[in-house]
Amino acid sequence: GGVAAGVVLSLLGDIFINIGMNTMKFAHNINEEREQNGEPRLNFLLMKFWWIGVILMVVGELGNLAAYGFAPAAIVTPMGAIGVVCNLFITTLVLKEQCRAINVVGVIGVVMGIILIVVFAPRTTIDITSDTVVAQYILTNQMGIYLII
Repeated sequence: GGVAAGVVLSLLGDIFINIGMNTMKFAHNINEEREQNGEPRLNFLLMKFWWIGVILMVVGELGNLAAYGFAPAAIVTPMGAIGVVCNLFITTLVLKEQCRAINVVGVIGVVMGIILIVVFAPRTTIDITSDTVVAQYILTNQMGIYLII
């Protein structure tokens, strides 16, 4: 139920983040080509692809944030590594960057690690209220020392 929803939200969020970053890289590559052709560089704030990338990254981060509401952090956090897998495909197929054997081996290792974590991670969640945070973390001697320093 909830854990599966958290995993799906996290996966989709991380994929959106990676597509967004690579869209921004595409905008950067456009500027590089313009410069090589003797044309002036464009301000990134005026580039359509730059803004599409920013929006995709924000949507992805919101998906990750929502995922933490459904699944334990022990599952959601490692799912961020799916960005490495997504990045291999996007950079190779869209940005035409070279894919080497070591990249593929690394991606296989990442996928195996994600599977192991999702299968064997604890399925428990801790309900934290604002009263708990204040009592157990804010109103402590350690926090007082931290704030003084």
